[in-house]
Amino acid sequence: MRTVACDEAVKRPEKGFTRVLPSAGLQPSQLLHTRSAGIRSVAPTRCDPGRSGLEWAMGDGYPDLEIPYHQWTPATMRYSSTHKEETRRKLLAQSRAIAKRGGFATTGIDALMASIGLSGGAFYNHFASKQALFEALVSEEVEQSAEMLAGDDSSPPDHVARCLRNYLSSVHALHPENGCVLPTLGPEIARAEPAVREVVEAALKRTQKSWSSRTGDSDAAWALIAQCVGALVLARSVESERTRKEILAASRRFLAEALSIDSLR
Repeated sequence: MRTVACDEAVKRPEKGFTRVLPSAGLQPSQLLHTRSAGIRSVAPTRCDPGRSGLEWAMGDGYPDLEIPYHQWTPATMRYSSTHKEETRRKLLAQSRAIAKRGGFATTGIDALMASIGLSGGAFYNHFASKQALFEALVSEEVEQSAEMLAGDDSSPPDHVARCLRNYLSSVHALHPENGCVLPTLGPEIARAEPAVREVVEAALKRTQKSWSSRTGDSDAAWALIAQCVGALVLARSVESERTRKEILAASRRFLAEALSIDSLR
């Protein structure tokens, strides 16, 4: 008995395959026209639906159970109704960290999918293209940063100073995967589609408006944002820990003098 993936059986029904594994995006009902080729059963899977039948068989082993192909339904694959959305969220979260650490354009789809334990073929079940993932990634990142940096009515009086201390810190410089997206992906965002830049612009304006009201100076608010992003890029560009700390400390002192924020010195 030869075991193959659905897509192979559909392409070459004349081969007379007798046991078929369901492939991603291909229902066993599509095999009905191959009945005369001798296909007797379709094996249910307990693995990820984004991987091909051959990958299941070769990589994970396979249960001995077989069922007639005409009785096979997606329910045979043991996944909750929220499985796809959960997988998408995991992919987005991992992609955000990976992109901020090593860049987005230089990271392939296979590497992104491998970070959540899936093969590259499953990617298109969740995003239409890599560009679509980038847009979702940037949108989520800048919205989250804007919410944190802008604060709200319950934020303490020294909210801006606290933000600056945390942003211009060695911890932030050393762990880009946990920080702001702009210092790492700024150049890629600058080359992105207008829709992506519009999302970033809206988030920046939200932060600028909040800091402007807190400092009483609209120009200073923009200067603060620019100083933070630029200082972090510079700090991450040097090898010496001493130089990195000097850059960050000098930036904090400069902003403290400019805005008369003693707690930032």
